[in-house]
Amino acid sequence: MCAGLFIVIESWLLLLSSPNTRGQILSFYMVALYSAQSIGQFFLNSIDLNSLLPFSITVIFASISIIPVCLMRASSPNAIETELINIFYVLKKAPLGFSGNFVSGLVLSAFYALGPVYAEQSNFSIFQVSLIMGCTIFGLC
Repeated sequence: MCAGLFIVIESWLLLLSSPNTRGQILSFYMVALYSAQSIGQFFLNSIDLNSLLPFSITVIFASISIIPVCLMRASSPNAIETELINIFYVLKKAPLGFSGNFVSGLVLSAFYALGPVYAEQSNFSIFQVSLIMGCTIFGLC
């Protein structure tokens, strides 16, 4: 679900921005996204993790995030003709970029999934786990 939301939001931002402002808009979006994800880690300290409350809050914030898009007075972006690109074509054109992204995805997904488990089994407090993950997501570690 989150990946779908990211794709929709980023597609709208790309299509509704001009080529001159596209980089600034996406930069602001990425700073806001990673800041929110980083700060969100610290909510673990004040919420009962064994209840439905964290999931309910997540659903509420996800629902609220749709409001600005619904209030926009712009028409929907025009669909652009796209062509399918074979993954081997991308690999041939940019092998280092493809490989770097692939390895980065493996490393980050493993760390995001297993970092909190390792920290919890190492008897870190919830605050320490949220500090490690928050700093990692924000790019400070």
